[in-house]
Amino acid sequence: MALRISAGVDFEVLEQLISLVGELIKEIETYDQSLRGSAAKQVGSFERSPEIFEFAKKHCVLHAAAACVLTWLHNRGYLGEFFSEGKWLVLCLERLMAVFHPRRLLTNAYVANLAQELVERFQKNELFSIVPLQLATAGQ
Repeated sequence: MALRISAGVDFEVLEQLISLVGELIKEIETYDQSLRGSAAKQVGSFERSPEIFEFAKKHCVLHAAAACVLTWLHNRGYLGEFFSEGKWLVLCLERLMAVFHPRRLLTNAYVANLAQELVERFQKNELFSIVPLQLATAGQ
């Protein structure tokens, strides 16, 4: 697999990402099955069901997780070392997957790395985003 030999990505980070993406795929499959089952049981009234709000919340979380993974996959060669190394992605996916498993323990292994990056961006007056854009300063 090309991802396994990706330059600039630590093996441990890569293994965590592969595991988290596997969990994400399982959650998507579970979501699809639950949605189909609920819609079939409540023919004609499903769109007015309070249950639909929970499905919408889960849909948003799954969409956000998929967007993070795909953004990383397709841009890791362009957006600098912090972005490409993927530690931020591990943290994002763990946080998002906690919606499905609230008792899940989040690892703090990469929090210091992320905090240091945010401090550096603050000091450089850059936006807190995956793309380090310069913020406008007063008087410019």
